[in-house]
Amino acid sequence: MAHYRDSGVIVRTHKLGEADRILSIITENNGKVRAVAKGVRKTRSRYGGRLELLRHLDLQFYQGRGDLDIVTQAQWRGEFPVVRKLILRRAGTTTFPLLYRGTGSGPGY
Repeated sequence: MAHYRDSGVIVRTHKLGEADRILSIITENNGKVRAVAKGVRKTRSRYGGRLELLRHLDLQFYQGRGDLDIVTQAQWRGEFPVVRKLILRRAGTTTFPLLYRGTGSGPGY
């Protein structure tokens, strides 16, 4: 199991249990990545506020078993406020996930 770093944008989130969240991230080098952010929904989370939709982040992952990796570090690089407002205001919960599903899953997508 290895660590790797990449930069990406969070395009979808799911609740997992009481305190965790599954993130779908489109990254620069690894394409579409699904990862678990442990403890991110707790009130005293170290990086809970950073891991929201349409945030551009530098992330460090730990390669987990199977399909899901684990987020071990997140550093904020920016966001897309105009796009974020439009999507969340008009049809954020239905339109954007459909765009995400249409993307490929390998490097270069």
